[in-house]
Amino acid sequence: MTRTAFIWSGIAEYKRKLVLAFLGLTLVSLSSLVYPWLLRLMIDRYSDLPGPASVMISLAIPLALVFITSALVGYFSSVAMQDMGLLLRNKFRVKFLDSLLHGKLSSHTREQVGELSARSTEDLGKLQGLFSSFVSPLYQNA
Repeated sequence: MTRTAFIWSGIAEYKRKLVLAFLGLTLVSLSSLVYPWLLRLMIDRYSDLPGPASVMISLAIPLALVFITSALVGYFSSVAMQDMGLLLRNKFRVKFLDSLLHGKLSSHTREQVGELSARSTEDLGKLQGLFSSFVSPLYQNA
């Protein structure tokens, strides 16, 4: 089994959570396009008019709602991606330790178990960081 297939086999169990996180990141990215549009409307239409402030407030409220919604969805998407990284790290750690415990005894004579577990812990930590600090910003900024 290739490395990519191995990682995808772990992700397959959490497809729903991953799809929801990516939908949230998409919503946050799209909402960043709404801010300038609402500000442009406020400036273009109502900066010259000596009318009541209620017209300005009618555009300021949707701007605040978009900002708050974007912040909340972004927070929950970020938490979901971090949770996904933790779940995958723990799942692969259990698989690795299981293979270490139930593997052939001859493999323990060739490699030191402490060195193997230290390297695997480091590599699995990088897998966790992949989801929390690489995949989500890459998707959101692409």
